[in-house]
Amino acid sequence: MGYVLDTADLPAHERLEAVRATMMYASAPCHVLHENPDGDVRARMEVWDFGAATIFTQRSTGIRLLRTAKLARQDEMPVVALAVQHRVDGRIEQHGRQRVVAPGELLVVDVSAPYDYAWSGDGGGQHRPRPRSARGTVAAAHGGVRPQFSGHIQGSARDQRHQ
Repeated sequence: MGYVLDTADLPAHERLEAVRATMMYASAPCHVLHENPDGDVRARMEVWDFGAATIFTQRSTGIRLLRTAKLARQDEMPVVALAVQHRVDGRIEQHGRQRVVAPGELLVVDVSAPYDYAWSGDGGGQHRPRPRSARGTVAAAHGGVRPQFSGHIQGSARDQRHQ
């Protein structure tokens, strides 16, 4: 069983901090900005460990994850996340490039560098962090990822939840 946060179980005034704290645990430190912090903030986050590998799944109301250069410098190990966008379009800006990511599309994020990632409405994503030195990860970071990997990432977490 993995770590799970479901804000439906929390009073509304505790949800923002619970999402922020879980994001810090499950992903890279970043500023967590909710689309409507005074509204109905909802999130379900799951972290599944597979030995040395981890899969993080999130579904939530609109959110923006802003990783500044200062936060990125705090990490010692270069990491890339292979991510699949869920439900609504995501938007990412990194290394001077902006991209819209449709649901089901694979996204590669250099977690060791600053980024600005967001979606509006009921959306989500799933990612698997990997050391940047891992075989094939450098090619992936430069657009050389095959589309079938998005199904593999989704399927790995789905299989773990049903065990």
